[in-house]
Amino acid sequence: MLMAKGHSNPGSVTGHASWQQLFRQWCDGELAAGHVGILDQAVPAFESIVIESALAYTGGRKKDAAGLPGWGQNTITGKIKELNLEPSAPPEQPSAHLKEDLMV
Repeated sequence: MLMAKGHSNPGSVTGHASWQQLFRQWCDGELAAGHVGILDQAVPAFESIVIESALAYTGGRKKDAAGLPGWGQNTITGKIKELNLEPSAPPEQPSAHLKEDLMV
């Protein structure tokens, strides 16, 4: 297995499969199924997970979240739009009339 210089296999410490091992299994399965262009599916999924985790870790602060994967604020903002990760609008509060109608 190829690894970056100075990096160990994180799965070997805990006895569980590392994310790299699980990703390799996914790749092997996709290729065995005859799928091509698997990076078109894998890269956006990977980036989405990184962004969602970074935003959760920083309480939704894009500026702070951007540095965690090593990006700038403009990059994370662009990736959020590109990957359709814009937070959904908060639910609208019912109007006063609707509240009154519900109480009747």
